[in-house]
Amino acid sequence: MWQGCRRPPRLPRKVPLCERQVDTAPDDSARSAARRLPGLWGFASAVRQPVSLPPPAAAGVCVCLVVVLCLSWVPGPCLHRMHEHSRVMTLRRKSIAGSGTGTARLLATLTASLLLLLGLQAAPASAQVFCDQGHSVDGAIWTEYTQTPGVQQSLGCPTSDELGLPDGVGRRQVFDNGSIYWSPDTGAHAVWGLIGQEWAQQGWEGGYMGYPLSDELNNPDGVGVRQQFQQATVYWSPASGAHAVHGLIGSYWGEKGYERGFYGYPTSDEYSAGHVGGNVADNIGVRQDFQAGRYLLYSPGQADAFESCQNGCMGYGGTTNTQWVKKTEVYVSLRDSNLSSVHVTPTDAAFATVNPAKDSAKDHMSDTWKQVWSNIQPFPNANQTRTQSVYDQLLCHADFSYSDPRTDGDHFGGPTWDLEAWRPELTGDNDAKLKTMLSSRCNW
Repeated sequence: MWQGCRRPPRLPRKVPLCERQVDTAPDDSARSAARRLPGLWGFASAVRQPVSLPPPAAAGVCVCLVVVLCLSWVPGPCLHRMHEHSRVMTLRRKSIAGSGTGTARLLATLTASLLLLLGLQAAPASAQVFCDQGHSVDGAIWTEYTQTPGVQQSLGCPTSDELGLPDGVGRRQVFDNGSIYWSPDTGAHAVWGLIGQEWAQQGWEGGYMGYPLSDELNNPDGVGVRQQFQQATVYWSPASGAHAVHGLIGSYWGEKGYERGFYGYPTSDEYSAGHVGGNVADNIGVRQDFQAGRYLLYSPGQADAFESCQNGCMGYGGTTNTQWVKKTEVYVSLRDSNLSSVHVTPTDAAFATVNPAKDSAKDHMSDTWKQVWSNIQPFPNANQTRTQSVYDQLLCHADFSYSDPRTDGDHFGGPTWDLEAWRPELTGDNDAKLKTMLSSRCNW
């Protein structure tokens, strides 16, 4: 049968089941460090899972593969001999091995059938016009618009053709309710709604966030959504609105459990704030607010800052507005996590007074200690020795926080009670402890 012709290669007895990869909704385990920011975010896009074809479709795929391979390799005369010597082959030489046109047509038909069996849909050969508005959608933007669930319904009709971007790299197309942005590094992703507004306020693709890396994704809490960009992730919930998280603050927030952790959703973007890392007016740093009156802080470091922040620090705080404490902040050195400090802002009533009939924080130290930690997490490495030292410093401030006669309206020890976790416990008798307290202004 094959005399004078090359024998085709033997096909493997077991043809692997054909599969294709599809994007599915992410679960919590898909959140890698890349999802949420440098070293931290990264907030994760989608998990890929294989989808197996049903047995009839798989069998059809395998048959098509075999026929296409044979027809693309076997020369015309060999097909003719196959027809002559095999009762199974009923193909006629004139329709298959003639001028080549029939063979090409058959190959194209079989290839299209194979794609249908696989469930694949190729991008249109030419631009497609939607909504009869004269604007065509093509290429990767067409794929995002038509193949990503919910995108076409959310965006509505195109209101422009494909447009260039100021960076000279990416492309975009505008729709009724949003846009699709594309770049070679990120692919095509739709942006709309409040997340789109947040991104626009930060400068679109030309801002610090860069291009979108994912479509809008549901959060594991079942309440909010998020969208990942090249340098940040925007989170939205009905209670908090849409806000971006990134950098060291975003990293710390992610380590504490993202939106389901201690801080909840962000309620602001990052903003410049005073008295971050120190009590001096020029102690400028970065702050971002979260739910329940909690917030995160960053200081690049200043010589007149708290000792824990002189070489750069991360901080976290919580407002309490209790009887004796307004708020508490903790700062941790970026060089050494053992170099941490607690800073308590007392209420006016908490300061010591010479009026014996008036209570102050020193008269209620148990409650004061609880209020210090009522809306904030403990400082790092809070063992018994370090905790006792912090408590002793708090007691010192509460006991001696009288108005300072050398200043107008200020109190002994300053406007905050600064408790440095690395300070040793006080030793000796009461007189020795008192002398140490006073000489060090409660920071021995």
